Amino acid sequence: MKIKTILTPVTCALLISFSAHAANADNYKNVINRTGAPQYMKDYDYDDHQRFNPFFDLGAWHGHLFARRP
Repeated sequence: MKIKTILTPVTCALLISFSAHAANADNYKNVINRTGAPQYMKDYDYDDHQRFNPFFDLGAWHGHLFARRP
């Protein structure tokens, strides 16, 4: 009887997790638009300063402002 009371919640949890695991992932393909060009971020104001600091995201996208050649 004790095994049955332990296995019932475990079985329910496994069934729920398997049924919810990426059942409709194809419906959400390309939700985030990641297309574009690095030049888009080089947006200058009236004094030729960049309007957006390249470090505004703590460096996560720091590579998109590098020059093509050293």
